[in-house]
Amino acid sequence: MMLLEIQNLAKSFGGVKALQDVSLSIDSDEIVAVIGPNGAGKTTMFNLISGIYRPDSGDIVFEGKSIKGKPQHEIAKVGISRTFQNVRLFRGLKVIENVMTPLDALGKYTIIEAMLPVSSKIHTDKTNRRLAEEVLEIVGISAYKDWQPLNLPYGLQRRVELARAIVTVPKLLMLDEPAAGLNPSEMSDFIRLIRQLKERYRFGVLIIEHRMQVVNELSKCVYVLNFGNLLAFGTPNEIGNNPDVIRAYIGEENGGC
Repeated sequence: MMLLEIQNLAKSFGGVKALQDVSLSIDSDEIVAVIGPNGAGKTTMFNLISGIYRPDSGDIVFEGKSIKGKPQHEIAKVGISRTFQNVRLFRGLKVIENVMTPLDALGKYTIIEAMLPVSSKIHTDKTNRRLAEEVLEIVGISAYKDWQPLNLPYGLQRRVELARAIVTVPKLLMLDEPAAGLNPSEMSDFIRLIRQLKERYRFGVLIIEHRMQVVNELSKCVYVLNFGNLLAFGTPNEIGNNPDVIRAYIGEENGGC
């Protein structure tokens, strides 16, 4: 049984077909990349998996059960976590508080208990802080736990978002252009970090990325979207030498990679 299977997924916005009959699969402890030109439907696919959008047709199966159309919080609870193309950190919260936010939904106390200084709420808060501190240590930014995240360099903001995504120990981690805006040194550090995290947590990783160094060094399999359609899939080497993919990216006249 695959960890995640996308089956003939389709989504339109008015007259625009963002995705058309797209299928994809990823197993546990596997890194799969999704690439394609701007507007190919990559982020739309992520938004369908994570419950932001509801598909027009097709199915999304996680660990053998359909999650199509489920609300975002239920999808998060089954073990799917994600980052966004643009860093979305909470203003007014410290780094550690940002990382603790996904754990609130897993608390065992009631709404009334959350507003009162009762033992269950206090115990949960201490546990959540300890978990957040551990994750910040793992991603290498524990020294910044009391900073305002927007005062951090962009590369470190990316790490805060990554820490927030893994603090719940997901089964599937979805990364939407995580290397965007990183300099070459930061990108190399990021590649090493993702390898370390996958080795530690054994989650599946589904990654959207334009920077082919990240795709080639991390992924086992690459899916290529173009105008909402699945254009090709295969190993990074097969995709890099696929003439249809080359035409989609750089046009007929240029030829070659």
